[in-house]
Amino acid sequence: PMLQNSAAVSAAFNMSSFKAQELSNVAWAFATFGVVNVRLFKTVTEHVAARVGDFEPQHLSNLAWSFATLRIHHASSLRGIVRAAATKRASLAPQAIANLIWALVALSEDDTGETRFETIQAGLLCNALVPSAMSQLGEFKTGELESLAWACSSLCW
Repeated sequence: PMLQNSAAVSAAFNMSSFKAQELSNVAWAFATFGVVNVRLFKTVTEHVAARVGDFEPQHLSNLAWSFATLRIHHASSLRGIVRAAATKRASLAPQAIANLIWALVALSEDDTGETRFETIQAGLLCNALVPSAMSQLGEFKTGELESLAWACSSLCW
């Protein structure tokens, strides 16, 4: 934990100099280890919201997956990710499509039955990305198809 905290503090302090890929890699790494560092992810979300147009499709996918894995709800970052992904939909690989839709649907789940912001964003993202997914259907791996099917069925499609 001490090393993770030191890395998080250093990353948060230096994040303004990070390229988009570096920022998404930091989020992905901490999510992979299940580490939620509030200061780090506050800084990550601020930079994502401000620079979302700089992110390549894989970066967007990694960020969305990281937020969903750690259950980080940050409306302006998620809205930016959805808009950027919709804009870049022609260049999204199957894994990115599956991860993006899965992440938004995973974040929209709760026990209250109320429509969450993420549910609306997931629906918008699905509308934008399903045509791209359909045109690449033969390129999806089994796990990616499972994630996509689960996400779409969760949205009652």
